[in-house]
Amino acid sequence: MNKDVDKRTQIDNLNKKISEFKDKLTELIIDCNQVYITTHLSPDYDAIASLGAMGLICKKLKKAPYIIVDQKDFENLPEDRTEMFEKLKEKFVVINREDFENNKVENSLLIVVDVNKTFMTPMKNNYKDFNKIAIIDHHLEDENTIKTKNKLIIKDVSSCSEIMYWFLKKYKVTPSDPIYYTYLLTGIELDTNEGKKNVYPSTDLCRSKLKID
Repeated sequence: MNKDVDKRTQIDNLNKKISEFKDKLTELIIDCNQVYITTHLSPDYDAIASLGAMGLICKKLKKAPYIIVDQKDFENLPEDRTEMFEKLKEKFVVINREDFENNKVENSLLIVVDVNKTFMTPMKNNYKDFNKIAIIDHHLEDENTIKTKNKLIIKDVSSCSEIMYWFLKKYKVTPSDPIYYTYLLTGIELDTNEGKKNVYPSTDLCRSKLKID
């Protein structure tokens, strides 16, 4: 098969999956009373960039999300990632699990990015406290995957940052601060070892667009 056809097929398949899940995600966000977003413990650039992108999408849909982090993680991040989190705090409310437990909201939605395992997020045993859960990730599922029918797990992409970039485009979200694009690009570059592994046609396209944006 022609390599250009293979490339186009991968990009088209990714576009279709994201378009289909966008409709479900939009419905979940609009129908809930409160959105919470979280990611894995010891968050890397990919995770933090994905939190920011998901937060921007929620705001586009007129829902101000809470970002849930692990307090110890937050206090012990390397300086560069601490700066990323401080930037997120300028636009979003960042809370820890205890804050959530003390201020639970009925009919809430938890969006989990860049992870799908129950034991790898700050939420521990709190999943039952959410009316709905959505997962956006690129890691393999197993018996420890969070139980939900609302999940977009795409394995033939470089990173969650790549997925979130295409979601931003689908939602027509253009960050007012270009630093969000920088974070997404850095997440992709680190997850691919600067383009040396886990690179797909959609990844090359995403990287080129992020460098322009």
